[in-house]
Amino acid sequence: MYSLFFNNRRIAVCTSSDKFKKEPTAVHYIPGNNQGIEELPYIFAELSNINSLSIITSDEEATFNQLCKKLTRINAGGGIVTNNEGEILLIYRNNHWDLPKGKQENGEEIETTAVREVEEECGISNILLKEIICKTYHTYVNKVGELTVKTSYWYQMEYHGKDKTTKPQIEENIEQAIWVKPSELSDYLSNTYLSILDVFSVAQIFLIR
Repeated sequence: MYSLFFNNRRIAVCTSSDKFKKEPTAVHYIPGNNQGIEELPYIFAELSNINSLSIITSDEEATFNQLCKKLTRINAGGGIVTNNEGEILLIYRNNHWDLPKGKQENGEEIETTAVREVEEECGISNILLKEIICKTYHTYVNKVGELTVKTSYWYQMEYHGKDKTTKPQIEENIEQAIWVKPSELSDYLSNTYLSILDVFSVAQIFLIR
């Protein structure tokens, strides 16, 4: 399944709509072909009363690529960082708890982006990059008014520094960067984004090791 997020709403490209049938404002769409699907992000962006639109297809990848055909594309990298005590690094930005990530620079490998952005946003170093967790896709309107999809590459990371002190990057509107015990994580994730919940859902395997 692919999800294209609009803040806490989504267009889901999937083979079955069963996962979203209980959502009261969900809409399920079975296209005859992919023609015209590229207009749906612009339509959905204006339909704030619909939380979920499921596009049912036998070829998720091709349909998702067609869905994003007209959108401006950029990449970002970030991760779930754990320390030697098993705590998880979260940031607080724009009134939500979030994971550190940022935009890929020209000529930069996405793995380098992910580590650099975590270090810059949280004021830490000694980050060890591990496996990729997943990719998420979310939309926003850029400075010139274009609807943009940001592909975020999320990695498992480990912090091996002795000092857990963080320094949130204020110029990026980050108010806090804190280490959270796994037993307390659900309290923070009650105020986060659907895309971040998806990342944690995929990452459960390594978080419970």
